[in-house]
Amino acid sequence: MQIRSAEFTAMSERVFINQGCTFLDCAGIRLGDRTMVGPKASVRRSW
Repeated sequence: MQIRSAEFTAMSERVFINQGCTFLDCAGIRLGDRTMVGPKASVRRSW
């Protein structure tokens, strides 16, 4: 996992992140309790 700027990224308890994920925020990303993010997933948010 690579994080450049996580100013608006929030993760709750028991978040599982696997290989190949990309996170890009500007408007905010929130992963709730017991969230699982799998292989080759991308979560992007920009305004």
